[in-house]
Amino acid sequence: MHMFEHLRAAASQSAEYGPHMQGALAALRAGGPQALVTSCGMQKAFCGLRGVAVFTAIEQREQTFFAEPDWLGIPFEHVSKSTRDHLTDLGVHIPNLLQCFDIHSASTTTGYTAEHFETGMSLLTQITDLEQKLEGWLSGLETTTLEPLYWSRNLPTTHNHKNYDAECVPKYSNKFHQLIFRSGPVAGLLVHYWSFCLQLGITSIKLQQILLSHVSQVPEQVLVQDKLCQGLQKEQELADDTAQLILGAEPSLSSCFEGFVCLQPPLRIVASYFEDMNSPLEAI
Repeated sequence: MHMFEHLRAAASQSAEYGPHMQGALAALRAGGPQALVTSCGMQKAFCGLRGVAVFTAIEQREQTFFAEPDWLGIPFEHVSKSTRDHLTDLGVHIPNLLQCFDIHSASTTTGYTAEHFETGMSLLTQITDLEQKLEGWLSGLETTTLEPLYWSRNLPTTHNHKNYDAECVPKYSNKFHQLIFRSGPVAGLLVHYWSFCLQLGITSIKLQQILLSHVSQVPEQVLVQDKLCQGLQKEQELADDTAQLILGAEPSLSSCFEGFVCLQPPLRIVASYFEDMNSPLEAI
């Protein structure tokens, strides 16, 4: 019951949720990562809390101590990391990139110098590197099975698609843009993966727009401008596709406990994406 109340508060972002999470994280950090090594129960609780806390840090756009090397390694010294753990290992670096982007953006409100441009390009490289690591994680997940991880609900049911976990049965009769997943946990993993990709995509789009607004005024940077234009177009297309995948997963996930645990933060990222993409560049 306590877990249910916690998840309900997290889903609604209630006033009680923030202090509760901050207190739990403060207590965890004070104890240090070494305290988790000798207790299997504590280690499992840590993994669950970390998966929730990464989205809290993303929404707060502040660096989290979970990205520190000790917290990435010491709690797992005597256990093998799960696929979900490896995904979270990548996700914990996103809040720092968001914070760096906010600082960079705020520092350029009165003008954009060559130094600002170099800093922005460096940040873009970091974002791209993390995006590539996330792609590598997905490739690893796909190699664990010969069967597809998900497919469109409006496709004809084939022999290979008949044997799937029916726990997450879409509650809507309309099949438009609905996805079927091999299992609830796979659906949760993919939605978290897509959410991380979308959040990075949002930041990359904003950053490249800012960089282009500067480089377009520097004739000798025409090659950089062309590269940024191509990268921006690709990022916008990927972000659109990723947002649609998350929305397509909602009918299935909202019908089972897995969705109750993992769906609300991704949907808030999707909402933020559509709001941001409808904002003029000057407001970014």
